[in-house]
Amino acid sequence: MLRDLLHTNIELDKLFFEEPWKAQAPIGVNFGVTLPIEKLPGIGNLTFSTGVSDGKPVLIWQISLQSLENDVPQRQDKFDTWLTNAHNVVDKWFFGLCRGELLKTFE
Repeated sequence: MLRDLLHTNIELDKLFFEEPWKAQAPIGVNFGVTLPIEKLPGIGNLTFSTGVSDGKPVLIWQISLQSLENDVPQRQDKFDTWLTNAHNVVDKWFFGLCRGELLKTFE
């Protein structure tokens, strides 16, 4: 699902397991990556986890951005710029990840 619909691949080396096929069959996923975002400035967090909703397995996908300490805008006009830039980053990440078949399901 991650590879096909969200253009993301998480792979474990088969050498970790006595039975190599187990590397391709996790029972759960909790993966996150934090990246620098220069336009804010700040950091972006992208996480994928698995869960259950109404008795069915689901993928939980989260994008969050934040600025820390001195990078936090102190004036309203600076915050407006930060918010616009943050929205543009989230928009690019969201539509970049769900492009193709997954995005078509929402049209």
